[in-house]
Amino acid sequence: MVQASLSSTDSAEASSHIQEPLQTEFRPTPASFLESLQALHLHQLRHLRLHGTDPTQHPDFVWMLTRLLEQVTTVEVHAPSLVPHFVVKKLEQLPAERVTLYKPLVLPGEVWPHQLQQQLHLFSRLGPRVLVGIDLLFTSVKLDYALKWIEQYQLARRVRLELRPQPQSDDAELVRMFGESVSRAQTHGVVLELDPPPGPTLELLPDGRVLLAP
Repeated sequence: MVQASLSSTDSAEASSHIQEPLQTEFRPTPASFLESLQALHLHQLRHLRLHGTDPTQHPDFVWMLTRLLEQVTTVEVHAPSLVPHFVVKKLEQLPAERVTLYKPLVLPGEVWPHQLQQQLHLFSRLGPRVLVGIDLLFTSVKLDYALKWIEQYQLARRVRLELRPQPQSDDAELVRMFGESVSRAQTHGVVLELDPPPGPTLELLPDGRVLLAP
């Protein structure tokens, strides 16, 4: 179970609305991480997606990301939770061409106001390094916000659609919604893509091992 608390170490970081590292059971060791990387021969790849429990919450995440970028050209990191301050500082130092933070979008009314502010502050800090994702079943409203924030914070000009089928979902309706969303996004110079995108994904496991899915 992950327990989060906002940092209050100093006024600057407290006002940043970005949390400090979380206390979590997710504790792979550097040794086990390196051992797995060496076995995977990642140097043969150019692009890699890093998923798992939530890689950014691990206290050694910056070190892990550095090791990955020594072997591949670009890394996309899935960040469903709030992003720790030390991770944001590291990502700010990396070019957007090398690292992408994939962030499922939350809207006003879905979370507490301070959590929404945390998301927007993250956008302002990382700009084009952030790729937002939205649920295809709620595309209309979420796409409006996504397009607005892409322009406001100069985020990556892509939006990823997460398809989560419901028991009563209508495939024809989903196709229609997708087509309408593509057209709306194109008028803003934004590309829509389906999740998961093609390419290898590295799953970071709680015991420190990593698995590579094609």
